[in-house]
Amino acid sequence: MSRRSPLNERYGRHTAPSGTTRKSAASAKLKRTSSTASGATKKPVSSASRRRPLVVHPATPEYKRLRLVWWFCLGGAIVLSTVAWLLWRNEDARTVGNWVLGAGYALIFVAVGIDWFKLRPMRQEWAATHGGDGATKPAEKS
Repeated sequence: MSRRSPLNERYGRHTAPSGTTRKSAASAKLKRTSSTASGATKKPVSSASRRRPLVVHPATPEYKRLRLVWWFCLGGAIVLSTVAWLLWRNEDARTVGNWVLGAGYALIFVAVGIDWFKLRPMRQEWAATHGGDGATKPAEKS
């Protein structure tokens, strides 16, 4: 009686049948034909069928002015927060740093208020009347 290995025979050394190899899973996959492999069936995109870019910001002077104020508020908040951080490093100027940081937070709140209460309604009105792509919508049927 021959002693058998407790492991699977194919993993044992010198136990695999000689001259044959196991087939891999890749050999079971379907092969592509040469006509579909190149992707020659795709249609070229013409310039007329391309979409126009989405315009969500109105081009009105009031919107541009408020947007500029909004950017200045955010930039000022960043500058004041940096100055407050620099003032906090000095023990004698921490109170001033707190006031400067409070002013920076106030600018952030002003910027959020401008965006929520002024700019957002303007954008929504612009999108409703212009469809968001710069072309006017046709009149709705009653």
